[in-house]
Amino acid sequence: MNNLHKQALKILPLAVGASIIALVSTRIGVEKIFELIASANPVLIALAIAFFTTGLLLKAFVFNQLVNKLVQGIAFAEVLYVYLIGQITNELLPTGSGELVKIVVLEKKYKISAGKSSAIMIVQRLLDLIALLLTAAIGAFLLGFYQGDVVRAIGIALAAVIATVFVLTNTRLIKLGFAVAEKIPIVKNKIAGLHADFEEAVNKLVRQGGLRRVLLMMALTLAAWFFEVLTQYMLLQAFNQQPEIFLIALVTSISWIAGTFSFLPGGIGAREFVFASLLSTLGFSFDAAFSAALLYRFLVYAVFGTGAFIGTYKITLGESK
Repeated sequence: MNNLHKQALKILPLAVGASIIALVSTRIGVEKIFELIASANPVLIALAIAFFTTGLLLKAFVFNQLVNKLVQGIAFAEVLYVYLIGQITNELLPTGSGELVKIVVLEKKYKISAGKSSAIMIVQRLLDLIALLLTAAIGAFLLGFYQGDVVRAIGIALAAVIATVFVLTNTRLIKLGFAVAEKIPIVKNKIAGLHADFEEAVNKLVRQGGLRRVLLMMALTLAAWFFEVLTQYMLLQAFNQQPEIFLIALVTSISWIAGTFSFLPGGIGAREFVFASLLSTLGFSFDAAFSAALLYRFLVYAVFGTGAFIGTYKITLGESK
């Protein structure tokens, strides 16, 4: 396979996701989408941007705490740049590309080995997934309780908690993966030393930190996702849609999970479609919800892209001195 084909395969998922957005936008009407966005409440959009930025900074702070647990003394601004570079990569290239970029930058810039950097990525991914499941559980429970369907709410909440426990125990699968890979001659040399570094990093990040530190990181991550929910809630309010915030917690979580397992960059297309479709089935405007999701997508690209551009410049400038 030549380089041209490899490059084409890298951008194919983004093209698929963009095609989904283009198809749905065409059915709604591009002019109508622009009209809806133009008529949206600017004050509520400004609040959504503030909530989005707060959630982003919280996630970056958690990332900073994980990095500084392994290598102390790295400024928050520097780690924030690495985080933003990785996030915009995740939004544009296939799933996991952003984590690989973070690993490369941490190894090259701060001399954190690939094995230890991998542990940071996996721990934060687990924190995000657990927080996402808990957000869905809380949203489902409160929504069901609010509407009087307590039994179903408890069932959904328990299902999410069980899924969370399953995710927590899945770190064993990562160790098993290393053990199996080290038995394969072709792969063995490429991952030599990674397993030991990974184990050492997990020990520092989780075990040595103690339960209090783990709970603090979990609380901060959950707070970050709460601000994500507030962002979506404010955007819908800006488009004159009035859903309960409990419902948005549930719908946002489901759409993010769907986007993640679509394996499209940043869940592009899939996340927007699922978000709007779920709200549409509950009696809200599909067109307004999809337009709000598109505005959110633009916000993500604008913030992550700008931060990544500045970060790349700063990191490159620092290396040239």
